[in-house]
Amino acid sequence: MEYTVYALSDELVLKVSNGGLWQNSSEVLMDLQGFPFVPRVYECGEKGKYIVMQRIYGNTLNLYTYGYSWFRVPYSYEEHRRKTIEFIEGCAERGWIPRDVHTGNTMISEEGDFWIVDFGLFEKMYNSIYTSDQIQNLLNKGRSIVNAYNHIQKMEQLLGAKTVMNICNLPYVKIFERENKKA
Repeated sequence: MEYTVYALSDELVLKVSNGGLWQNSSEVLMDLQGFPFVPRVYECGEKGKYIVMQRIYGNTLNLYTYGYSWFRVPYSYEEHRRKTIEFIEGCAERGWIPRDVHTGNTMISEEGDFWIVDFGLFEKMYNSIYTSDQIQNLLNKGRSIVNAYNHIQKMEQLLGAKTVMNICNLPYVKIFERENKKA
């Protein structure tokens, strides 16, 4: 793992570098602020030694897809597709190629928003002029974000929504749950 993550509060996490070779996460995060799927960054250390960023309450798409989650969210394919295109085009405009974006490096929040949580293998391209073929290639690289719900829907069709919800309520799934601080 590139970083060890510590919860600082209900809103913030601290990611501390483990000294890995991929130290561009903070550069990518700072450059892509404001785009869909990019958590807010509050502070970064030199060369990505640490990052203080938005805490995401949710689950990886991998766990969520297979029903190992304490929540389910409604989904709008068209809205998600729009956000994905905005993200990919934003990456292209700033010269970043999204790499290693898959269901293990992407989270879904309780609100139904998707968040990329590992930017370490994004690649900087210094030629900012993209052809339509290059944009399509970038979209293809980000397809796992768009296609995640296809897997979720297939699981619910195969197992039934009730079975998926029962799986979600298994005791060991509770380890992912945040503390409920309702008064």
